[in-house]
Amino acid sequence: MIIWITGQHNAGKTTLARNLLSHFRSAAPTVDAIHLDGDVWRDMTLNKDYSSRGRHRNLELAMSAALALNEINAVVICSFISPFRETRESLKMHADVFEVYVHTSRKSVTPEKEAPAYEPPAHNYIDVDTDQDPYTCRDNVIEELANRLVGNISPAFTGEGI
Repeated sequence: MIIWITGQHNAGKTTLARNLLSHFRSAAPTVDAIHLDGDVWRDMTLNKDYSSRGRHRNLELAMSAALALNEINAVVICSFISPFRETRESLKMHADVFEVYVHTSRKSVTPEKEAPAYEPPAHNYIDVDTDQDPYTCRDNVIEELANRLVGNISPAFTGEGI
């Protein structure tokens, strides 16, 4: 399973991902749960190119890694700005991907990392307003994931919010 957390810079992607990772590790210690973070990923791959081309290259490599880890049955939690809807949708065609869209009313302290052409998800995603308490956000996402995993929610979920 891949949980792909997307949203603008400073929206709370990494905080949510770390909280989810901690939950998975304590609730299911025999399951391999891994967090791939956009900032750490850029440091590891030496990609500091925030242009459209650089972002595409960064995401293609990260998505390949997520798919490879998914193949060995890891729970892969990814937190990347990933501004291109088409790129995120293409990942969903290759694996069980739960897209989580985080957003906030807080202003970014590093606007140069913002993706000016960010395309929010259009369908089949979990909507999270990170102006809430981080643990409330985590619990809401866990509940929504559980519902989807047991088939209580239609795959055509439109992301009207939780």
